[in-house]
Amino acid sequence: MDPSPSSPPLLHVDFPSLPSAVLANLNRQRLSGQLCDLSIRVRGRVFRAHRAVLAA
Repeated sequence: MDPSPSSPPLLHVDFPSLPSAVLANLNRQRLSGQLCDLSIRVRGRVFRAHRAVLAA
């Protein structure tokens, strides 16, 4: 699908390390209990988590 003549050209910028950096930061927050908005209990163990990560 070609952009219409009136549409500005799209610019694609790739940040290959961004997803792993975001996940690493979310994991650090989870380990320290920061911004965890839910807890899951499995066989007596409680796992704190970020709702957005579980929904993804």
